[in-house]
Amino acid sequence: MRRSLWALAVAVGAAPLTASLALATSASVAPAASPAAVAVTVAAADTTPEIVAHDALVHVKMLASPEMEGRGVLTPGLDRAASYIAARFHDMGLAGAGDAGTFFQAVDLPLPRRMGPRTALRLGGRALQLGREFAPNLGAATASGQAGVVFAGYGISIAGGYDDYATIDARGQLVICLRYAPHYDVAASRAADPAFTPGAALRAKIENAIRHGAAAVAIVDPPLVGAQPPSGDVATAPGAATDAAPLPVGVPGATNVASFHLGRAAADQWLAAAGMADVATLQRRIDDTGRPASMTLPLAAEFAVEWQTPSAAGRNVVAILPGSDPVLRQEAVLVGAHYDHLGRGDEGSSFGPAGPIHPGADDNASGTAAVLEVAEALAAERVAPRRSILFVAFTGEEKGLIGSLALAEQATGRHVVAMLNLDMVGRMHGNAVEVGAATTAREWQAIVDAANQEKLVLTFPKRVAPNSDHAPFLNKQIPSLFLFTGLHGDYHRASDTWDKINADGIARAARLARRIVVAVANRDQRLAFVAPQWTRMGAVGGTHGITVRLGVMPDYQSETGLRVSAVMAGGAGAEAGLETGDVIDKIGERPVSDIESYMEAMALFKVGDQTVVQIRRGGATKMLKVKFGAASAASDPAGSRP
Repeated sequence: MRRSLWALAVAVGAAPLTASLALATSASVAPAASPAAVAVTVAAADTTPEIVAHDALVHVKMLASPEMEGRGVLTPGLDRAASYIAARFHDMGLAGAGDAGTFFQAVDLPLPRRMGPRTALRLGGRALQLGREFAPNLGAATASGQAGVVFAGYGISIAGGYDDYATIDARGQLVICLRYAPHYDVAASRAADPAFTPGAALRAKIENAIRHGAAAVAIVDPPLVGAQPPSGDVATAPGAATDAAPLPVGVPGATNVASFHLGRAAADQWLAAAGMADVATLQRRIDDTGRPASMTLPLAAEFAVEWQTPSAAGRNVVAILPGSDPVLRQEAVLVGAHYDHLGRGDEGSSFGPAGPIHPGADDNASGTAAVLEVAEALAAERVAPRRSILFVAFTGEEKGLIGSLALAEQATGRHVVAMLNLDMVGRMHGNAVEVGAATTAREWQAIVDAANQEKLVLTFPKRVAPNSDHAPFLNKQIPSLFLFTGLHGDYHRASDTWDKINADGIARAARLARRIVVAVANRDQRLAFVAPQWTRMGAVGGTHGITVRLGVMPDYQSETGLRVSAVMAGGAGAEAGLETGDVIDKIGERPVSDIESYMEAMALFKVGDQTVVQIRRGGATKMLKVKFGAASAASDPAGSRP
């Protein structure tokens, strides 16, 4: 038992969710009571069944309080938040619909993966020092093997022209290649010959090696491009493992391989042992002659990449309001929001320094507060909706939709007919709400329009962002909606605090959600599912190994350039003069048409690089000079979840 502001204690069971849902929808169900299912002692919340700003702010303040420690997976505050939500559901008279009839569904939350003890690289019988002489690419496959060794220049193949693989057989070999391309301008992120520029990307080199049958890949930062410490150590070099690109997805006829960053000093030793010139000499030879310098090395390599993925115990909080119709009550409409956040900013996706508590008032105490408000309002109704209503606070959204994935697997068997997700509804401006995924049922827009009694300014994007808890339900062909009031400069920062919340906006979004949920729950027929058209964000390799940040909030729905939703103070974009509403058309020489092409362009840069960003502003085209800083200084949420 933990003591907190509310002196509460919760007992957790372990039965399947489907069993508890069946129990909860039976005619004789009663709210989970102490001590058999859940024992809760908590001061009465200062809220009423009406959905109002005051009540929404009560919940946001509590969930974003220092006691909750940012609701991170690594903090006790996440459990405190779960217990607070469960206590509220209990006080409303709702039934537990989690494991064994409690309010909790156990979920394993993966922690950041780490290198296992078997990770090793050996050449000619000598073991290299992990973290100093080599490090696995962060996207490397778990793999091991023995292989011969080939040097493949820059690892670039150009159809009908230059080809580093033309004179070597890379099949089954460990391929060593240089980063970048001949005569590469790091500041401009381009080669002197534009034909070489696409092949300069880390991911492109790994793709090319795989296509040529490589068993493993080791990439070396050449000395004549960018600054590197004299030792050439992997741990501190600009080309260290931290900027490794994820391995490609869907390379025809190939599988992913072990891949490494190799310190230049270690590469020089290998080359010398084989009687070959050092990395600097080989680079000059290629750059000066314009011809490959590829060769087979008389060496044998042994390699292994092992990843370990530890996990922590997490909990979805699940409650149910049984339906009033004796037949339709066996079906359920789900309204949910994730309640987890980033703790102290040390859990992988913070855009500010680690250490300070990241309260997550908008992301997503706001959505959780809205769910609690909807739940309290419906629980107080004299007659419940015809279908049952599931209320869910998801854990693990920031770790990859873990909680919603777990519940979606079970909810399919419980006849969940629709899902409504509230994520970041606390910064409403101009009475505006984005209604995502409305294309996933033919009836959605008419239902939403009819529910919009307060004349909110609603937008209905054509494409669906896959970065929040509606996505797993859509993948189960369950029609879903996603209510969202927009990104802002406090996103995933310690400055996302309760005092910046538009509590009236939360209440307005919650009242809209309530009307939508009731309309769907009272329909005679289920909604007709329509497969979503997903946005391209995150479609290949997550964040693409991006280690620099422009410091903007992108509009994920942009399809003709990348529109900037917000500019983060102190970031590279702000210093260059980027403004909210600007549309990015090009970064360096790479055209930008949407979030995916933006991420691909950003993957070409490292800390300290400079380039020109082409934008549209007010009908005019402008060119802005940008110098990139590290991800910890200023960041973009491209490819991240709200």
